[in-house]
Amino acid sequence: MHIRTHTLPCKCKICGKAFSRPWLLQGHVRTHTGEKPFQCEICCRAFADRSNLRAHMQTHSDIKKYRCTKCSKTFSRMSLLNKHMESCIQHTTTTTAITTSTDDCSSTAGFSI
Repeated sequence: MHIRTHTLPCKCKICGKAFSRPWLLQGHVRTHTGEKPFQCEICCRAFADRSNLRAHMQTHSDIKKYRCTKCSKTFSRMSLLNKHMESCIQHTTTTTAITTSTDDCSSTAGFSI
């Protein structure tokens, strides 16, 4: 079994990249096809990889552990805070939209902080 991690028997027919497991190849092929079979039931956004959907689901959580030190906006994931911090400039009035969980995947409510 250990030897299989050092051999790459599963090869992409499109670009030739090789993988040790069929499921790794399957995920890679989606980068060529654009297939996104994993869809968020809350906002309808689709993902090619199940792990990316799981990470995305944290954005819908009420628990926001990470806070911007400039504007106090909160985030569910550190990576989202880091991306925000790159461009955050605190304004005296900031308007933010919060997505609410609905069946039609389109409702937002605005508020000022």
